[in-house]
Amino acid sequence: MVELLALGLDGATFDLIEKWTKEGELPTFSKIMNNGTFGRLESTFPPMSPTAWTSSATGSNPGKHNIFNFFVNKGYEKKFVSANQRKSESIWHTINKNGKTVGVINFYTTYPPEKVNGFMISGQLTPGLDSDFTYPESLKEEILKKDYRIGLDFITLRVKDRNSFLREIKSIAEKRKDTTIHLMKKHNPDFLIVIFGCLDAVQHYFWGYMNPEDPNTDPEEASKYKDSILDFYKTMDKYVAEFLDLLDAESNLIIYSDHGFGPIYKNVCINSWLKEKDFLKMKDSFTRRNFYRKIGLTQENLQKIGLFGLETLKKLHLDNLIKSDTVRRKIPLSNPTPEEAIDWTLTRAWYTSWYQIRINTKGIEPQGIVEQGNEYEKLRDQIIEDLQSLRDPETNRKLIKKILKREDAYWGPYISGAPDLTFELLEGYAPEELIMDRVIVPPKEGIAKRSGDHTRHNGTVMLMGPRIMKNRKILDSKIFDIAPTILYLMDLPISLHMDGKVLIDAIDSKKLEKKSIKSK
Repeated sequence: MVELLALGLDGATFDLIEKWTKEGELPTFSKIMNNGTFGRLESTFPPMSPTAWTSSATGSNPGKHNIFNFFVNKGYEKKFVSANQRKSESIWHTINKNGKTVGVINFYTTYPPEKVNGFMISGQLTPGLDSDFTYPESLKEEILKKDYRIGLDFITLRVKDRNSFLREIKSIAEKRKDTTIHLMKKHNPDFLIVIFGCLDAVQHYFWGYMNPEDPNTDPEEASKYKDSILDFYKTMDKYVAEFLDLLDAESNLIIYSDHGFGPIYKNVCINSWLKEKDFLKMKDSFTRRNFYRKIGLTQENLQKIGLFGLETLKKLHLDNLIKSDTVRRKIPLSNPTPEEAIDWTLTRAWYTSWYQIRINTKGIEPQGIVEQGNEYEKLRDQIIEDLQSLRDPETNRKLIKKILKREDAYWGPYISGAPDLTFELLEGYAPEELIMDRVIVPPKEGIAKRSGDHTRHNGTVMLMGPRIMKNRKILDSKIFDIAPTILYLMDLPISLHMDGKVLIDAIDSKKLEKKSIKSK
């Protein structure tokens, strides 16, 4: 018997689920809400998937588990994070230590896969299907026969039409669901967790179509794709129903997301702002990529090339630019990335990605110029003060909701690996890494433009099981609370290392265990 099943729905947004359950569109979610507890789930600051999922699995903030972003900075280059960076113990290892078996499927920061009593299929940020991404290794051949795929390569949307994109992410989700059910029946682990990423993918690129207030959306396209997001929530509703049929009366179910979603109306080019404020300096000339830009050879133009252009490339024997991912990645975007454009010998601060600013500190960065101590502190204070004054010139609204130094945003032994500054933008605005000629620009044009992005306060949590209250909405739940709640429902000890708490409001007081909620 599966004692506890955890379904991770990347980007599942409570506002949408609440609306569509009331309208009768999501009968399985409605059933869970009527027979369990539910509510909004607050994500990490900022709401990034690797950081949030890791916090949910460890019950701790990034200063303890050491995952602050999709990347770790190696000098000025970025490398994808991996399981090797995670420092806090995950729930699957705690469960194993207490004599129970686990199944972990498509979880962030699980590559390379870890040795567990059970099985593991590593998730997003895995190098590819050629890598050893399963434990035990023999599992890889078994799931590849079922056409299992690790996750969606978002570059797919740059070279395929929207219909193909929707079909592809639905296919990935269906294969993952089928594989999970197969392994669930075959191995019957005590604890099983799987993440589905399709909601995140479709919301990034299709949010504007269901949002009549989005000024960047073509009305004709909106009419065609306005129900795309709803269709994927309905698909997940059906998948959840299939999982419910496999659980018995003693099983516990938890469904949760890493963050919610909201609209993007404008992008804020933080590096462009840093350049304007003289914190960042550009090279006078940089790389062969700038030559490509001057002759119009950019990824955006390749997207728009069309059939006639493709035939021309074939005649010139250059059609591999479209076909080969390796070659295509060498073709630049229309605007330069920080790595290729910044003069590090004159730059004091730069935006890395995902709401994070780093100081080019001497003795820490390869070409650091900012002295540690007073100069470093004064620079951080100056950036905070200046950035808090940033306004949208069209509306005069201040764009920064929150900006924190790393020691104020996180706590624990690994905060030295955190960015020097982390910020949060007003809803409707998303940060942009590329260096453009303006600070505030419309979302990226072309096939790959995003109209939706992560939000911190409207994620989703739902619980159902023999000890769970029925038809009860819970408040003030945080992503850190997932791990201790899972351990509590499995009658396992909860480490004092965790920052989260058990979601006691979800549990029937008559069925509370007479034991310490937090114990070593």
